[in-house]
Amino acid sequence: MEWASFLCETGPFHSSSGRYGLSYEDIEKGLPLIDTSKTLIREVCPPYLANVECRPGKYRRYDGLCTNLQHPTWGATNTPFTSLCTNLFADPLNRNEPEECCNRPPHLKNPYCLEIEIPADDYFYSLFGLRCQDFVRGFPAVRPGCRLGSRSPFNTLSGVIDGNTVYGVSEKFSRHLRAGYGGLMRMNPVFAEYGLKDLLPLKLDIPDEGCTRPNRSMYCFEGGEIRVNEQLVLTCMHTLMAREHNRVASGLGQINPHWDDETLYQETRRIVVAEIQHITYNEFLPILLGKEVMDKFGLLTNKEGYWDGYDPNVNPNVIDAFAAAAFRFGHSLLPTAIERWSKAHKFIASRRLSDLIRQPFDLYRAGVLDEYFMGLMNQVAQAMDDSVTQEVTNHLFKKPGARFGMDLAAFNMQRGREFGLPGYMDFRKFCGLPGADTFDELFGSMSNETIRRYASIYEHPSDVDLWSGGVSERPLPGSMVGPTFACVIATQFSYSRRGDRFWYENGNQPSFLHARSATAKWAVLLDFKVDPVFTCGVGNTRDSPRKPKPAFPPLTPLTHTMVLGFAGLAARIAYPPGACSANFDYSWHRTANRASPIPQFHFVGIPALSLPKT
Repeated sequence: MEWASFLCETGPFHSSSGRYGLSYEDIEKGLPLIDTSKTLIREVCPPYLANVECRPGKYRRYDGLCTNLQHPTWGATNTPFTSLCTNLFADPLNRNEPEECCNRPPHLKNPYCLEIEIPADDYFYSLFGLRCQDFVRGFPAVRPGCRLGSRSPFNTLSGVIDGNTVYGVSEKFSRHLRAGYGGLMRMNPVFAEYGLKDLLPLKLDIPDEGCTRPNRSMYCFEGGEIRVNEQLVLTCMHTLMAREHNRVASGLGQINPHWDDETLYQETRRIVVAEIQHITYNEFLPILLGKEVMDKFGLLTNKEGYWDGYDPNVNPNVIDAFAAAAFRFGHSLLPTAIERWSKAHKFIASRRLSDLIRQPFDLYRAGVLDEYFMGLMNQVAQAMDDSVTQEVTNHLFKKPGARFGMDLAAFNMQRGREFGLPGYMDFRKFCGLPGADTFDELFGSMSNETIRRYASIYEHPSDVDLWSGGVSERPLPGSMVGPTFACVIATQFSYSRRGDRFWYENGNQPSFLHARSATAKWAVLLDFKVDPVFTCGVGNTRDSPRKPKPAFPPLTPLTHTMVLGFAGLAARIAYPPGACSANFDYSWHRTANRASPIPQFHFVGIPALSLPKT
């Protein structure tokens, strides 16, 4: 009973390291060695973590279990994030500070609330008298085998690239998304009378979840992931992949009329997942990381034949530093406004980004989806640097009619602290980069102005938060990100490929036949948008019923889809960071002052506080 009591007290509502006199080493290295299956903890341990039964089959599970037969929970949903560096907390079991929450007295404070304190002199929020922003901690994960240890958040998605944002992470929810015939997914034929393609189905269950509805008769969309409505462009991409599923399923149905709904659905799912994997590693990552980093971390795919790189000793679980910092580099790329363009590549209009967050209702206007897709192909993204648009640092999740919202940059740093991430300097050392004992030693790795601001905010270079330092680094040659983020991101994608038994290039069961694997390698993202039966421009109209529709219409490979041949656009890319200062918050370092103190070791970094001298 003592151990059951201890388990409860190390849960989300208690802090017990002081009571039991446990040191940091005891908690991190000693507690996980205890075999809890021989204690009363076994009575409350979830069965799927205690004993996972893996059955042979060619289709992967939705929850990621059994991706690895030797370690069934590796890469699964609802499992703890993994770490590259030892996490750092003052109280590793569970410490929840500060002691007050926004608009709540201490005795009514929710234990998962970790509010962000805003300085009284903040240049924007002080105009509204705002001194606090809500922030909710991630729920603590149950460790494999229900073993004890420090608090660790869990990942609600799987660690491998398995299309879970399209299909969901449970068989029950995936069936909810299916049409029930022809291997198809449910769609909303809202524009059928105009001859236009379908949209995603309406989110009728819990309609206000992740959706800012203007009235009770308006609904957001439903997809495989809860953030489908997070911003309108993301909704467009979810729509794109759902349409691609139905395109492939329809083609397979014509080729294999004897297949039932389940076979058509699962085979289509395999193909779409393979397309996502191929596009990620052949189009996205080379632009993000550059060829040198891709080659160093073994991320280049084979041009032909199978790949024998699957390693059952590689855990594909998502790295905490990847989720809470490195892969949030994209927040620096966000524009102030999202543009719509015509199929003739002419600018039509734009809307503020903050007006499209959790409000994808523009898509209910006929033809607008195509215009946003054309905007994606014509609008130039911002560079990855230490600037973040005020649309998400001052107006994130802003309610209609409100004058302010929340601060995404402060959220990013607070999330890293809540995860217990070590500081930026620790990850530089992990990645084989030189550390710095003074801010002057950072010259050359980031802009002089950034270093000057760091020196005014942080007491020591080791205090700099990982996300803050990562987005401030100068990009590597041929890359969008600096060396630290490149290291963390490449490590994650290496794990996700090498640790995936179902990877589409694998030569052993249950991989594709060689011919189908080669077919998947023809897939490129722009093909999805110009496919004459799929979406965008002329292709958005439905085929005439008098025309015979081929099972798989030919795709036209586009060899230079990322090359901009317009001098005007090229000039925009070359703008220095301060070129759009009216719309962008280039002094985002002020958001470090908004991040609340969270109990971690000194070198994790608590800016804007009087840190003790060491």
